Amino acid sequence: MDTTTYRGRLPAWIYLLAVAGLLALLIPLIGLGTRVPFAEIPQLMSQEDARAALWLSLKTCLISTALAVLLGIPTATLLAGTWRGVKIARVIVLLPMALPPVVAGLALLQTFGRRGLVGTWLSHIGIEVGFTTTAVIMAQTFVSMPFLIVALQGALRVREAGYEAIAATLGARPTRIFTRVTLPLVWPAIAQGTALALARSLGEFGATLTFAGSLSGVTRTMPLEIYLRRETDPQIALALAAVLIVVAIMVVAVTAWQYQGARPPRRIEPCESDERTPTPAPDRPVLPGGKPPAEAITANLTLAERHLDVDLQIPAGEVVALLGPNGSGKSTSVQIMTGLLNAPGSQVTVGGRQLQGEETNLAPHARNIALLAQKPLLFPHLSARDNVAFGLRSRGMAKAQARARADDELAAVGAAHLADRRPAQLSGGQAARVALARALATNPHVVFLDEPMAALDVDAAAHMRRVLAARFANGATTAVIVTHNLLDVARLATRVVVLDEGKVVEEGETHEVLSRPRTPFAAALAGMNMAVGQVSDITADELVAIRCGAAELVGVAAEPLADGTGAVALFAPAAVSLYPQDQTPQGSPRNVFAVRVMGVEQAGQLVRVSLRIRDTDIFMSADLTVGSVQKLGIDIGVWMHAVIKAAEVSVVARP
Repeated sequence: MDTTTYRGRLPAWIYLLAVAGLLALLIPLIGLGTRVPFAEIPQLMSQEDARAALWLSLKTCLISTALAVLLGIPTATLLAGTWRGVKIARVIVLLPMALPPVVAGLALLQTFGRRGLVGTWLSHIGIEVGFTTTAVIMAQTFVSMPFLIVALQGALRVREAGYEAIAATLGARPTRIFTRVTLPLVWPAIAQGTALALARSLGEFGATLTFAGSLSGVTRTMPLEIYLRRETDPQIALALAAVLIVVAIMVVAVTAWQYQGARPPRRIEPCESDERTPTPAPDRPVLPGGKPPAEAITANLTLAERHLDVDLQIPAGEVVALLGPNGSGKSTSVQIMTGLLNAPGSQVTVGGRQLQGEETNLAPHARNIALLAQKPLLFPHLSARDNVAFGLRSRGMAKAQARARADDELAAVGAAHLADRRPAQLSGGQAARVALARALATNPHVVFLDEPMAALDVDAAAHMRRVLAARFANGATTAVIVTHNLLDVARLATRVVVLDEGKVVEEGETHEVLSRPRTPFAAALAGMNMAVGQVSDITADELVAIRCGAAELVGVAAEPLADGTGAVALFAPAAVSLYPQDQTPQGSPRNVFAVRVMGVEQAGQLVRVSLRIRDTDIFMSADLTVGSVQKLGIDIGVWMHAVIKAAEVSVVARP
């Protein structure tokens, strides 16, 4: 069984009611079919009135459907938004579907008829609408367009977010985003809505009769011809009805075919041979109107509703890791700098060019930046090659040149063999590499990476880091990476900026922050224990004591400190030794604390024991072997002695 398509077993009564519903729809058609003189249809359809009605129906329904598509797609797009009054607009769209057709015809007649609200003015300039073929088209459009709008609006509202934002950062303007990204994403809904509108136009009767009348060859469509013939010649009426049913079946079949055609192709699972070695990065010529990449960033980011107030100074060619706990403002900062989030009062400058300020707020497509998100967000209707070429084409590069450049970029990330695959045929790691090639292909001034490895498995993430490290090694690109992963920081970043509650609380070169973190988050990321307090004593042997609530911790000052200075003590979990509560630690260690075991968790080949110092809010961790844990009888709730050598404790000033 294919577990990916399992949706739960349906109860038996569902099948019974479904069969009853299908029969309720099918039996009347079977009954009609038993009365149709099929042998006489060719002769009956050779009559002038019948052929004229069929031709008029086909002509008008095609024109009205084209109008429904032309007007309905923009309307559905607007109604998929969240602007004020959108609910009222949605009711207006649904109203023609709820009105009896004759009421719809009366509304059109009183508006566009010779004496109607608008028709009076049209008559003065010699334009007559009522009781013309134009009236037929207007009636069909009025009753059919809501079907397309409703079908498309729902698809637009539930489509996956992010594709349009990525397209904008690749340089695509709004019109290109709408036609090349948004509409292809909802193409099945457009096809279904168009087919429904075509079917509704083909079967329209009441509004047409009321507004356009029944003039042979002018306004008498197939439904009207069937209605009139029903009284005078039932055989012709049945034959025309059969023809109309055949046409309707063809329309419904088109709808079903569109849905089948929209299914993604079979997924190709990766194998070992799919992991290709990246080639050296290709020469990257400057795009028309562009500048060489790697430019400095100066940003003052403010957003009151999210309590954000961040100042960033990023030198050209640096790779900066933006760190911090959830909700600290990392992704918000990236969204403001990329132009995807409006933040009045913020200022962003790249290479001396102001992207955002008091009088400037460039759209994302005009900023010449690139964004690599946690999800690859490859456009599902394009191949890997055309995904990478999308940004180049958006910036004016010829198709052949863009595709050749895309092949080079794919080769540079070890994905040349994936060029012809669609996103549904790629594994997570493969899609991430293609997304990286797409982001770098446009020569962006700055690349923003918002947790790009978070959704990848260990092997795929490691390969991605190697690719990124190779691309950033020459300093040709300024990059900002949002991450929670220490490996991302250590492997890629040259500098680290730590945010907390919307403010910068720590920054510096990567090795400095990781070796001497000054905030709890940075310490946790670096795998260090941290205690925050004030310098209470400086001993003769150059050791420093800091008071942390009811506890005092002694360590080595990593920088000059004065008495009373706020300080941070850092020590590794491996530096913590544990003893049973009834056993006195040997020697004269400086740091001995009564601690309670709060948690025991496997951490690789070691066991991490979480501890809390008595009468304080200081928590720390100790790494022990499995044998030591068993020998000491360590379990949650047990009281023990914790010993930390002073030489293992580094004390730095608190930021």
